[in-house]
Amino acid sequence: MDLALDSNKSINPSQGGNRNESITEGKCNHFLLNNPLSQIYLKLYFNKVRLYTTNSKGEIDYKLSDLDLYEWLRGFVDGEGCFILSPIKARPFTLKFVFKIKLHRDDRPLLEYLKTRIKIGKVYPKDILDKNISSTWEVFRKNDLLKLIKIFDKHPLNTSKYLDYILWRKAFLMYLESKEASVANKAIIKENILALKAQMNNKIESNILPSDHKINISPYWLLGFIEGEAWFHVKTKTFTLIFGIGQTINQKPV
Repeated sequence: MDLALDSNKSINPSQGGNRNESITEGKCNHFLLNNPLSQIYLKLYFNKVRLYTTNSKGEIDYKLSDLDLYEWLRGFVDGEGCFILSPIKARPFTLKFVFKIKLHRDDRPLLEYLKTRIKIGKVYPKDILDKNISSTWEVFRKNDLLKLIKIFDKHPLNTSKYLDYILWRKAFLMYLESKEASVANKAIIKENILALKAQMNNKIESNILPSDHKINISPYWLLGFIEGEAWFHVKTKTFTLIFGIGQTINQKPV
């Protein structure tokens, strides 16, 4: 989430970088709420919608249903998730499929929460005292990835990252089916999978979502997306409070 302190710079702690390092915003679409009524609405809204609370002992008290959690997750993944497909050179017919979210190490408790609550993946580095500035939740085991696919099939992403997901998903299922194939067929399947990989990460000819895909903005999707992509800005000269979400032009429909 970005915390903007002036009109030109913002601090983005979720990118795994230094919290004291400022970045300049590029060309993107901004959704702004800078009037008093909107600010009151946001305050009331987020007092009702939250991820979890802690009890008197400081332990996490899960207040979120699985449905709300998965809605929050798809919003956060629309902002911060990454679907990875990579070949392993030493093993010609072996491909690595990974889903990950990388955040600043201060946000490691959130990644641990997701790992524990959904019961998939691992959080790295393993040593919480590691000096690495970032922490990553990675999902890579077959059964864990299949569980993740079930979640995102039922709770589709909203942004163009959905295109990455469906390409990655198709490639992963093709790869599983290739296990019993002949060597010749494995080579053909691998070639087809790598062709899918070549279209991922905005390399696809068209970033238009499929006609049967519908954008669904639920309260918890919005919360997750805001936690990943939004920023809060204070105009120091006028003490005006501004809330905004910046995205590339491809995300304008959302």
